[in-house]
Amino acid sequence: MEERKFVHTDTIEESKLNREITIGFLMKYALPTMLALVVFSTFGLLDGIFASRGISQEAMSAMNAFMPVFALMPAIGLLFAGGGSAVILRKIGMGLNKEARRNFSSIFLIAFIVTLLVPIFATIFPTPLLNLLGIDSVDYAAYNLAQTYLRIAAWALPFMALGQIFNQFLIADGKPNLSMVISVLTSLIGVGMNYFVIFVFEWGMEGLAWTTVIGTAAPALVQFFVFANNKTGVLRFARPGIDMKTLGRIMLVGMAGFLPAAGAAFLFLLMNRLVAHTLEIGALGIGIAGIVMGLFGIISQPINGYVQGIGPIISYNYGKLDHARQKKLFRYNFKILAFMPLLFLIAGNVLANVLVGIYDWSAELHDMAVRGLRIKSLAVVFMGLNAFTVTEFAALSKGTIATMLSTSQMFLLNIPLLIILPRFWDITGIWLALPITSAVSIFINMALLFGLGKKYGYR
Repeated sequence: MEERKFVHTDTIEESKLNREITIGFLMKYALPTMLALVVFSTFGLLDGIFASRGISQEAMSAMNAFMPVFALMPAIGLLFAGGGSAVILRKIGMGLNKEARRNFSSIFLIAFIVTLLVPIFATIFPTPLLNLLGIDSVDYAAYNLAQTYLRIAAWALPFMALGQIFNQFLIADGKPNLSMVISVLTSLIGVGMNYFVIFVFEWGMEGLAWTTVIGTAAPALVQFFVFANNKTGVLRFARPGIDMKTLGRIMLVGMAGFLPAAGAAFLFLLMNRLVAHTLEIGALGIGIAGIVMGLFGIISQPINGYVQGIGPIISYNYGKLDHARQKKLFRYNFKILAFMPLLFLIAGNVLANVLVGIYDWSAELHDMAVRGLRIKSLAVVFMGLNAFTVTEFAALSKGTIATMLSTSQMFLLNIPLLIILPRFWDITGIWLALPITSAVSIFINMALLFGLGKKYGYR
């Protein structure tokens, strides 16, 4: 077993993660994150529904073209938050609370500067970005709508990344319920604004873009003020301070979450273009890909939410050298993540027709989306345990292992399959790429997860 030294505490403050491990505690702690991710994903879907029903099918296709960019920003957030929470919570477990606060403040400041560059680039070079996203100027209606949306909605992008960072650290600070409440309330407000700007004021694509900005900025600003005035938790803003070694470790560990999330954004882009090309229906193909990917996100987000929710608990007990809790954590998490995905697989197949029916599409395009969702949802069977393996090693600050697992699954399996399979099975091959990737990855992940368990104290 790996040997580590315990450092004396510099404060009497106690983390809310210092609790006895039970299935009830794990579900209670992870449930707010699960609900928050589902609500956030639903909010993104509702934008598309309002666009398709209140403006046009081209408007929804134009919005869906931006989904790869919208997926990339939380990925940047995970780069800072995933590695940051693992490293900082380990320090809190060791009692180094003041140092943890200074590192947390530095992470926020660096992330803010980095993410602010994205909308600046997007507004200076809109045409190359739109062409990259698959919105060709030949498709006049969709192109104009996308250009209108980009000009305003680009300024929502930094808030998407910062919101992910704050959300992860609220969970790490023992406030998952507050994170959920902020996400739910701001999303409901956003839905109400969408209805009024589209159906009452008829502001079209510009109105939809403004609600995107407000809907992402509001929760991030609320979370900022929570940490600025956090008197009940360990984490709060302090004078920034971080050494390059710690920042490097945060980036390395964060890569385990960033690379698959960034890869998912690339997959979203690739899938948009492949579906549009395979079906030969231009921007409407992007709409179908967006429906399938968006609804699959609703099905899979509870699993991702659980994994995100339990990560801080693993990091804290690892830093605290509590091997008994580590072992109990491993056993319970494995059972939960082996069983939970089966429920969402059944739900996805049973409700596929109803979910796709929310959109205003022709019968032929509707049937294509339903079939795509049912095939793609097969991926959730092993998704829980695959995600748990990466999260376990990332939470233990073993960034190299976590990054290797996440990147190999994405770049050695998923992307090549997505390119190769459509040559044999057309659109079916596109939907099958992720289920096959998930099934192959489970063997590698389980071998490492069980093989290294004794070394890191969780078996």
